[in-house]
Amino acid sequence: MITYYALLAGALIICLLFAMFRIFKGDTAADKMIAAQLFGTLGVAIMIVFTFLEGNKNLLNVALVMSLLAPISLVAFVTLSEEEQ
Repeated sequence: MITYYALLAGALIICLLFAMFRIFKGDTAADKMIAAQLFGTLGVAIMIVFTFLEGNKNLLNVALVMSLLAPISLVAFVTLSEEEQ
């Protein structure tokens, strides 16, 4: 089962690298923001996988806090983009 979690973490990290590439090479601000949201979601998923790998339940609390803070960045982006238009 540990091998499965390790492979899953590796696949998520590869997806994280693709999201980072999209953040730097995105065409529009909206593309970059969606990639940043994906980056946050993948970060939470990786933290949850590491919780099961390490057996440390504190990592799960960190992942939950990250998942609660992620929508705030989206709201801030939408608010700022509406002000510019």
